[in-house]
Amino acid sequence: MHQQVPILLPIYLGGLDLSITAQVLWTIISALAVVCLGLWARRRIHMVPERLSQHLFEITIDFIDKQIIEPNELEPRRWTPVFLSLFLFIFFNNLVNVLPGASAGTGNLNETLALAFIFFALALGIRVKAHGPFGFFKSIIPEGIKGPIVVLLFPIEFISLLFQPLSLAIRLFANMFGGHLLFITILAFAAAAQNAFVPVLSVGGSILILLFEIFVGFIQAYIFSFLAALMVSEAGAGIQSANNH
Repeated sequence: MHQQVPILLPIYLGGLDLSITAQVLWTIISALAVVCLGLWARRRIHMVPERLSQHLFEITIDFIDKQIIEPNELEPRRWTPVFLSLFLFIFFNNLVNVLPGASAGTGNLNETLALAFIFFALALGIRVKAHGPFGFFKSIIPEGIKGPIVVLLFPIEFISLLFQPLSLAIRLFANMFGGHLLFITILAFAAAAQNAFVPVLSVGGSILILLFEIFVGFIQAYIFSFLAALMVSEAGAGIQSANNH
């Protein structure tokens, strides 16, 4: 059963609610964790990695380059830091789900919508810059489509473009909220059971769900980052990168 997230620090500016809830607090902690990881990894950097932190960071960077940047034909020097930060931020947010009593920001639709619309707005800006104000609408239609079919296809493609951030946000939110809800439900069986057999099974099932939730958190961070990079690439950043080469 979903309960309203308690407000830890009420902040109101006019009609704007900027209160700090548990989810906001954990989101801030996740962002600070990304910053601390970067600062930790960059200490005493060597050409040949000698420290575990540098090894892990280089593996993560290589993963982002090979699985997100290269498939979308984006320029690594410009876009790897952006999507590395996005991936780590979402992944650390997702890991909060496995902490007892914690509340992940990615389990709140407001946060996933905000993330999705940030990259949607970025993609729109890049599309306008790459194609111009008039070419913006032309770029929505797939290449090679001409004639009367354009009139029928344009509304479909335009609506599909507008729904991109919504589907991106709901996908991340539903997976993280659903996984956390399943984990709590299984633990509830242990609390409500009247014999020793059911709690043992419930706790065992919870551990399996916990491990699976860590895996899902990683996959969802990757999927969100990949699709955000795809939006940016389709907007024209990928075309610019290809022209540079």
